[in-house]
Amino acid sequence: MKITINIDWLIITVISSITSVSWIINVQEMMKDEVRTLTYRNSMYHNRHLFKDKVVLDVGSGTGILSMFAAKAGAKLVIGVSSDCDAMKL
Repeated sequence: MKITINIDWLIITVISSITSVSWIINVQEMMKDEVRTLTYRNSMYHNRHLFKDKVVLDVGSGTGILSMFAAKAGAKLVIGVSSDCDAMKL
């Protein structure tokens, strides 16, 4: 079976290859970085017209925070993909 999805937006988050313990600490620090997180959120919320009824693919979604922002900004479908199993433990 072949499934085709037209992607309107692509979010790519790159975190260098590090051990799982330091990855968790790194993600916790990023989540605590209010300026960074609010900048991402505000850029999506202030441009809702770009996300409304769109399909968003979040590659390297980790905790899924950017996926959640895209969904709240009006995306009709958000697909979060992460190769790091530790992300699901948070």
